Amino acid sequence: HHDQYLTTDQHHSQQTNYHHEIAINYHVQDNNLNVISNSSGKTKTKSTSKRSKAARERRNIKTNRRHRRNRYKFEIIRPLNTTIANVKKILHSYAVPYLNVNPVQSTLYIDLKSKDFQDYFEQLLPMDIF
Repeated sequence: HHDQYLTTDQHHSQQTNYHHEIAINYHVQDNNLNVISNSSGKTKTKSTSKRSKAARERRNIKTNRRHRRNRYKFEIIRPLNTTIANVKKILHSYAVPYLNVNPVQSTLYIDLKSKDFQDYFEQLLPMDIF
């Protein structure tokens, strides 16, 4: 009859052991399930046809050319004497909605979204700004 009244430390120890046993059993069962599911046979996967390496390269070249052709339709050209980070800061200060900024040696190509932007910023940005 005296065994029913445990100290709080003993009670806590029993509960911890009980939960630990349940956790171990749970993990053991989990592992058994994994083993069973791993040995249950082959699973079907859909196979999709892939492009050959050469075909993929041809397609990439064609797509890249198309993107490049579309890239600089509305551009502003200015001489360049500073870093790209500074160029972008200046463009932000003028609120220029540029798409690309491309330095080629000492020339800067700025790609814009529309002819209207091109006309407006061509007038707004001085030739020696960069």
